[in-house]
Amino acid sequence: DVAIANPSAALMLAHRGHAPFARPLPVRTIAVIPSLDQMVFAVKSDTGLRSFEEIAERKVPLRVGLRGDLRHGLNTIMDHITAAAGFSFDDLKAWGGEPCRFGPLPWPGGEKFQALARGEINAIFDEASDYWIDAAMDAGMTILPLAESTVRKLEAMGYRRGIIRKDLFPRLEADVLSIDFSGWPIFVRADLADARVAQLCEIGRAHV
Repeated sequence: DVAIANPSAALMLAHRGHAPFARPLPVRTIAVIPSLDQMVFAVKSDTGLRSFEEIAERKVPLRVGLRGDLRHGLNTIMDHITAAAGFSFDDLKAWGGEPCRFGPLPWPGGEKFQALARGEINAIFDEASDYWIDAAMDAGMTILPLAESTVRKLEAMGYRRGIIRKDLFPRLEADVLSIDFSGWPIFVRADLADARVAQLCEIGRAHV
């Protein structure tokens, strides 16, 4: 009767029928569990990159740490973001880079940061900004912003713009424009009986 989506953008893709969904699905949000989350594009500072779009402009052969589970919605979301910025992971491979899909979220000290320390990757693209941005900067990484033009293309699909705020991460040079995944939506099918939805909401309210 009820489920939770994370990242939140996955539910938007289902509702609108964007890839990986072949058609719009009859899903409806009934509540949201608060959380703070933006997409993070971290690269080693020695790449000289200052924006996400420069990856394509300069054809930088990044070795990017991405989610290992191909079923994870973040992989499709990354395809949408790179397309909006003017390239694909196939393009990245063509100019000598590599999408390196392994492991879960880049926990500080975890698989991706170990690979970064060994020089096996020089970039990490993932969500959950508040968990690993400080560790990324400790490892000599720069957090890349998206261009306004890229964000507007993504907004047209239904994504939300997000700001990785300098006041929350003081070591950033400035606020960083990104895509927002904040909030875990609790959702149901559109045809679920109103009385059942009300019951679910009452159960949730009783446990707040």
